[in-house]
Amino acid sequence: MRDRHRAVKPTEEQQAILDSTGRVLLINARAGTGKTTTLRMIASAHPDLRILYLVFNRKAKEEAGAKFPKNVEVRTVHSLAFSGNIGRRKDQVGSYTIADMLPAFKGRKNAHQLAALSHDFLDFFMNSPSPKVEQAMEVFQKEHLGHATDEIKTSIHAARDKIVQISHDILGQWYRQEKPCPHDFYLKLFHQEGRFYKALNSFDMVLMDEGQDLSPIMLDALEHCRKRIIIVGDSHQQIYSFRYAIDAMKRVPFDDERDLTMSFRFGKNIAEVASLLIQETKDEKGFKIRGNPQKT
Repeated sequence: MRDRHRAVKPTEEQQAILDSTGRVLLINARAGTGKTTTLRMIASAHPDLRILYLVFNRKAKEEAGAKFPKNVEVRTVHSLAFSGNIGRRKDQVGSYTIADMLPAFKGRKNAHQLAALSHDFLDFFMNSPSPKVEQAMEVFQKEHLGHATDEIKTSIHAARDKIVQISHDILGQWYRQEKPCPHDFYLKLFHQEGRFYKALNSFDMVLMDEGQDLSPIMLDALEHCRKRIIIVGDSHQQIYSFRYAIDAMKRVPFDDERDLTMSFRFGKNIAEVASLLIQETKDEKGFKIRGNPQKT
């Protein structure tokens, strides 16, 4: 039977990553370039360190848990927050919808639009590092309504105080555990009470996957972490921008930056076409992805 943890010879790019000593290391990984394998190599090279590997979903957690060495604790961001002594049970977690906002605007002609805006704003607040709802509203109006129609801008300006009030009311219901809260709410508490930073700093090293899709809260927590941080991501695979995700690959101050450009999924011909498409359609003349020489 094969040993699933057998040593794999690193490529030149992977070896350069292993040799890096930067406290904050960014790894720009193209599609199929072995980012998980590279992170496993890093973990295996430091068996004496207690390492936290943060992934985005349960499937990734289960897959990584079966592959990484025992000195690595694999967690999703939300499971890390939920386990952080928040005093809640799983049956107290649920979803909320625009319909939860509608009663506050009963009788208004544009009630559904205002409820939708309130829902969007509350999502924004929970994913932001802003400690106060009023402060988040300032940022929301300034930075996230720039491309909105004049009608939407006028609506939210006129109903601003009401939106802030209904947000406070709903947040209070969740805090008092009168209604099930969404996952982002207990993550917000975890961050707001300073326990996110403390959790990260309790490890010797933090590995962060999908760095192109970090929420502002996650980014803030990483920036307050004083241990070694390795963030891997691909700006061309961002999928959570609708949740106000931030591309950490372009925002995090770093000490070293490395690339993984050779995809193991395809050969030279596909790589050349893919590179040309990105260079031309996204106007990134320096972009490149290399093909696996063993693939035809």
